[in-house]
Amino acid sequence: MDALKDPEAKVRAAASQSLGSFKEHVKLVIAPLLERSRDDDAGVRREVALALGNLGKSEPGVEQALKSLEQDSDSVVRMNAGVSLALLGGKDAASIPLLLAGLKSDHEVTSRIAGRALRPIAKETPDKVLPGLKEVLATGNQVSLENALGVLRAMKSEAGPLLPDLAALFDKAGPESRAELVVAIPNLDPKGDYGVAILSKAFKDSDHRVRREAILGVLTYRDKAASFVDPLIRSLKDSDQENQLLALRMLRSVGSDAAKALGPVINLTKHPDLTVRAFAIGTLGSFRPVTDEMMKALEKALGDQELSVRRSAVDALRRLGTIESEKVFPVMVQALKMEKDPGLKQMISGALKSMADRAGKPVELEAHTSAPRTESGGPN
Repeated sequence: MDALKDPEAKVRAAASQSLGSFKEHVKLVIAPLLERSRDDDAGVRREVALALGNLGKSEPGVEQALKSLEQDSDSVVRMNAGVSLALLGGKDAASIPLLLAGLKSDHEVTSRIAGRALRPIAKETPDKVLPGLKEVLATGNQVSLENALGVLRAMKSEAGPLLPDLAALFDKAGPESRAELVVAIPNLDPKGDYGVAILSKAFKDSDHRVRREAILGVLTYRDKAASFVDPLIRSLKDSDQENQLLALRMLRSVGSDAAKALGPVINLTKHPDLTVRAFAIGTLGSFRPVTDEMMKALEKALGDQELSVRRSAVDALRRLGTIESEKVFPVMVQALKMEKDPGLKQMISGALKSMADRAGKPVELEAHTSAPRTESGGPN
């Protein structure tokens, strides 16, 4: 807080901005900020006005200081003070023009606070806010777009009229804005009139962050899962490993529509990275029906040197055993004979007992662990 008294105005302004995020120390910073609200430099007063709005709800003296700053000679100070008062609940629909102006600001904090203050007003009077938000979107400003999307998400279905504008922005926007749009549009468009097309574009984007949001966006349109199987299969070869893992996770949730992904997933069970390998092996447990290729890949995984990979194989087989015990049981018996890890052996034993119990033919596992492996032997 000593920086608030620095002879350099830029230092005082930066300190004021920083203190605006010290919500856990409100009682300590409010008084020094109130003192700086009378600073000779307009740049300092601008930052103080925003900091007080971010911190000062219910704090004595804050509202009065902001009302005084609304009369400041500097137009930006006046705007910041008004935006902060709106955030503190001191404004209504009459403040919409002021908040929209703040939303357009190049100053990140001004735009963010204006967006936060505008959300409850926009929910109550969407018809009065939508035209202004349309103008904000047209600016193409990254900061403004991010905060405008926050307002639109708060409006939910009331934001529908601006979906064409949001979709049109995608091809013109930078990577960060495109990622924001891929998150926002499906949330505002549950039917997928615009969202499905945006996700399809995003899957092919050059930026890995945009592709990642597209993969996650599949969850919004579960009823259209078949439309995204091919893009998810392509994502299995994504240069970003996190995207590969997310694609595997999404394929687990797609269900029977993901059958065509079986081959590419089996290929990933040979991946040199153990995390990818384990994820791919675990994903096999979600495919139906159980094929010979799946069983071969899982049998091989049971001999992997990495415990996490073997555990993924056992878990996948456990799930497949609920529908294909004939195929799974002998493989699990062999795994119990070969496995050295006590915890995993216990997991295999539990799975074998469950399969036997479901078949109505409990078995003594000790006999199986010492018996030679046969082609059949699962419970009928």
